[in-house]
Amino acid sequence: MTKIEWCDFTWNPVWGCLRRCPYCYARSIAKRFGREVAFHVKSGWNTALGGKLEAFMPTLIKDNLNRPFPTKPSRIFVNSMSDIAYWKDEWLRSVLRRAYKHPEHSFLFLTKEAHIYKTQPSWGQNLWLGVTATTAEEIRAASYQLSATMKNLFLSVEPIHGNVRPEISRMFDWVIVGAETGNRKEKVVPAPEWIEMLADRCAGLGIPLFMKNSLRRLCEANGIPFVQQFPEDLKMEKV
Repeated sequence: MTKIEWCDFTWNPVWGCLRRCPYCYARSIAKRFGREVAFHVKSGWNTALGGKLEAFMPTLIKDNLNRPFPTKPSRIFVNSMSDIAYWKDEWLRSVLRRAYKHPEHSFLFLTKEAHIYKTQPSWGQNLWLGVTATTAEEIRAASYQLSATMKNLFLSVEPIHGNVRPEISRMFDWVIVGAETGNRKEKVVPAPEWIEMLADRCAGLGIPLFMKNSLRRLCEANGIPFVQQFPEDLKMEKV
């Protein structure tokens, strides 16, 4: 199980990312549990005193790659602890082989580097290709890197750092949005109008919108309907 509201399970065959987003929760988790992961990997991690990760280097974890999947059809987020843009090609091929053998599940990928999706000739029907962005400028850049013929594209605006309404298009089959969490000094608190304009845009285009629980209080305080919608192909029984 997972605390990520828009999926049922997480599957992390790879840990690590070369980006240094200041709000990254994965890097914080790695610092806490790096000793345990390093024990399983046995190489590839630079550890400091106490087993904390000195560098969040992308590393294949074979134990995770071969872990069993749920018995019921599920939404499985493939890489909550990495960005697939920094995976080796053979890692991605291994992950795709396993995913294709389990068409009963939906496997969701995320990256900040949308061009990575063009490295594969095709993606299976049970794969959802996600792009994560925080601003309108990042969404615009990602849209240029994607192909209009791609299926099962979704956009994760988390954490939202501005008004992204102008860049939401029918290219995306689903939009997820959330607020920045934690106590970072420069933490960006979303303005109610950002969420309201995004919700209006998605409704107007017929795009399902999923608001993370981090926005619930903001929506309730400002009279904004709080919605957690899924595309038809992802409306499966929660497990």
